[in-house]
Amino acid sequence: MKLNKLLFVSMWFVLPVFAAEGDPGVTTANDGAKLLYGAAQREACKSDPEKCRQEQRARADAHFKKTDADGNGSLSLAEGEKGMSRLVRHFDRIDANKDGQLSREEMAAARKAHQGAKRPVRS
Repeated sequence: MKLNKLLFVSMWFVLPVFAAEGDPGVTTANDGAKLLYGAAQREACKSDPEKCRQEQRARADAHFKKTDADGNGSLSLAEGEKGMSRLVRHFDRIDANKDGQLSREEMAAARKAHQGAKRPVRS
């Protein structure tokens, strides 16, 4: 498989969480804040990129915790199938130590390797 397909695995870190109805702009947060999508999200991130990274990390952490049914801090293949179906396609490639579990560190390493492969070499 090509590394560019690994993009789909890393995208769950940056994809926004959709509302229960699936309508962009509808909030599911307790604070009543409206979730931004597309161009609106990109514009907001230009003004405060650090805040965007923190929000994306918080959404990713919440999704990981929700998917980690047994709470052991890593994802088994069965947990991944239920909560992160795209991740499962690349499970064996990401599972660096071949223990049948994906740790956050393994997922981060795979994401960094993929992002490094995408970036052009600057001279």
